[in-house]
Parts: sequence; structure tokens; C-alpha cells
Amino acid sequence: MIAQNRKLATIHDSTLIVAVDIASQKHVARAINWRGHILGEPLIFDNRLEGFEVFLQYVRVVLVNPFHVKQTKEFVDNSPTKNDRKDALVIGKLIKDGHFVIPTWPQGDFAELRGLVHLRYQLMKNLQRLHARIRRWLDQYFPEFLDVFPDWESKTALVSLRLFPLPQDVCAYTPEELVRLWREHGVQRAVGLSRARQLRASAERSIGLTQGLHAARLALRFWLQEYDLLQQQLNELEQAIGELLQRIPGAAEMMSIPGVSEMTVAGFLAETGDLRQYRDWRQIRKLAGLNIVENQSGKHVGKTRISKRGRARLRALLYRCVFVLVAKNAEFRTLHRYYTKERPNPLKPKQSLVALCCRLIRLLYVLGTRKIRLRRPAECPNLRNPLRRQVSSPRVRNAPDGVTNALIRSRSFMHAESRYFNPFGLRPCLGANVASSLDRLDEGMWWAQDSVRYGRVAARENRGGRGTA
Repeated sequence: MIAQNRKLATIHDSTLIVAVDIASQKHVARAINWRGHILGEPLIFDNRLEGFEVFLQYVRVVLVNPFHVKQTKEFVDNSPTKNDRKDALVIGKLIKDGHFVIPTWPQGDFAELRGLVHLRYQLMKNLQRLHARIRRWLDQYFPEFLDVFPDWESKTALVSLRLFPLPQDVCAYTPEELVRLWREHGVQRAVGLSRARQLRASAERSIGLTQGLHAARLALRFWLQEYDLLQQQLNELEQAIGELLQRIPGAAEMMSIPGVSEMTVAGFLAETGDLRQYRDWRQIRKLAGLNIVENQSGKHVGKTRISKRGRARLRALLYRCVFVLVAKNAEFRTLHRYYTKERPNPLKPKQSLVALCCRLIRLLYVLGTRKIRLRRPAECPNLRNPLRRQVSSPRVRNAPDGVTNALIRSRSFMHAESRYFNPFGLRPCLGANVASSLDRLDEGMWWAQDSVRYGRVAARENRGGRGTA
């Protein structure tokens, strides 16, 4: 509501609101005053520089969410009618009420990074389509090939598909000749005479199609050439992304998390842009659509869920990354086990992964904005005992030792000599003299993670009541 009031403060009695329903060829503009009165007729102009020059001289550009336009278009005439003139009027009324956002365009390296990452997404989609085509081709003409080579992208399998793709081609060679051809094309180990005999035996018993073989060979050859080109383009693109990340402050520190790859950090920064434009990590959580929404009316309390609004690519990127972290990162694996098995109200596995996505956002935000590298909990010996001694909440007091720091953190506290954070609660790795000062830090306020209801629940402990925090 505070942000809404700031937006409304920019609209006064001398403000002219010009709403534009944008399209690919022609745009429709409507003008209203600060009270919502319609001024003049709709203006239709082409998508050319001449049409925009007049607007940019006098108009401050803001954006309205298209979903908001769809949800409120019946307020104008109590009708589901949709056209460009009505949409422009609805946009103007939403701006009048302060329901708009000020666009921030990526600049410099962040604009380059977004373009490179989006290009990589397109190449990966093309590669996935190509995978499906080649797999379908094998199912049609040589289904037994995958029994010999479960992964057709392996070096030996690719050489075989280029030299003798069909069962008839394989039967034209003896096992010794197959091994010789493999050796001539760079396959020096891992396969030998036994694999060649297995391939020939599978070709002799093949049930693949026997008609249209010339077209089949030609199609597979074209697809393998396209596969080589895509692999070359992806390697070149990933090299360019890696060089660009070296120039972005905080990217190297974000990659210090075990299990977070270079492409994960690149995708995260491409979707969020410069992290310095965010005041809090919760803004990124909302941008990814991972904020909790509730369904409550009177005595009815429905289930809570994530909003799934915002950038779907960012949400999918974080979800895939958490899968890897749960498997390879000891701290995230400990948290996942606690969320799903050891806490009083255990979460479902998918709920736990979503909660860990939020924790990963907070971790990346702190490392990227403060430019500090991550150190393991074993390197912070002064971190665990002071916290466990001071916390009296049953949720935290009964938690296992490995997850105490994941559930509890103090209010913002930084020390001039503190340059590293632990991977759980992002608390600074304090020395003994600094850790002792925690007793004087706002003793009544501690925060516990509760991803089932609201994602973050405040737990205040009163000195004279349930105990001293």
C-alpha cells in the first residue's frame, strides 16, 4: 500500500493520462484526466518513429499488467466486450488509480546477458526437438539400436549412425570391420569386438521398416549435421556468457555455492537484471511467482499456494537448480530432510523444494549484492552454539543440530570484519568477540521459516511469558 500511495502522489489535477493499447502494427491511444473523464476521440497511429516522437516529448512511460486489464475490463460498461478502444480506456483508468509499474530496462552487460541467455533457451528448444526427431527415426528404422547403445549421443553411437545407420548397413560389415571403422574415427576404448557382435546380431533381428531407406538415410544425415551445428553454437554461446559473467559484480560470489553452475547464475541475472535495483530479496521471490497466496473468507480458510505470477523461466530455473542442490549440497539436503521428515508438521517433497527455492533466492541476493563468498558451516565454528543457547522457541529448540542455523536468523547485523555468510540463515560468520554481542541485539525478535502458510512467520518471545529469546 505504501508503494501504491507513492504512485498516486504522482497523479494530480494537472496530469493528463494517455493510455496506449500496443500492438505489432497499429496502436490505439485514449486520453483521460485525473478524475477519469474521457478526453477526445481514440487516436490510432502506426508503429513507427514518427508516431512515437510526439508522445515521448510530453508523456512519462509506465506499464500496466495485461492481466489487470483483462480482469477489470467489465468495470467500464458491464460487458465482456473486448476491443482496442476499450482496452486503452481501461488502461487509462488503471493508471489513474495507481495500478501501474515503472519499467526498468536492462542496461549494459545485463542487456547483453539477457539476449545471450534467451538465445541459449531457443537453441536448447531446437536441440530438444532434434532429439525427439532422431529418437522417432530410431524407433521406426532401427529400434534395436538403443539396446546396444542406450545413449545415442555417445561418441560410438554417433559414429555408428553416421557410417552405418540402418540394419542393412550394419549387416554389410563383419564385427572386425565394425571395430576397425570405430577405431579409424576416433573411438579408441570402451567398445570392442563384443559390442560389434552385439550390434550385428541386433541388426540381423531388427524389425525396423525396410521401405523408403534412401529418404531415411538422407533425413538422418541432415539431422546429425544440424545436431553438430547446434552443439557448436551452444559451446560458443556458453563461452561468451562465461566471459560476460566475469565482468558482472557479484556473479563469481554467487557461483561459490556448491551445486550452482555458471549457466544458473547467468539465467538468474538475465531474468532479474541488476540486483541493486531491489530493496529486498522478497521482491525477487514475487517476481518469480513463489510468494504465498491465501484463500480466506470469514470462517473459511482454504489452502495456501504459490501465486505463479511473474517470470516462469526464473521459477523453473530455481526449481531445477534446487533439484541439484538437494542431491549434491549437504546443507540443502539436510534442510530438505528436515522439512519432509523431521519437523513437527512435515511438508510434502514438492513443498519443501519450493521453500528451498525461496531460500536459494535469498542466498543469491545476499551474495550478489554484498559481494561476499560462501563458506561452509565447518568454517564458522562460532555460529551454532550462541544461537541454540539463546533460542527458546519449541520449533527451533527441538530441531536437529544440522538445521538450527537454517531456521533462525537475527535481524540485520553486519560487522566490519565479517565478510562471509553461512549457507543456512545467511548469518555473518562472527568471531567470538562479535558473537558475544548478539545478547544485546533486540532480544525479543527472531524469525522462523514456515513455508506451509505464509512463508515467513514472526515468533516473538516475551521475557515474562513463554521465555526469553
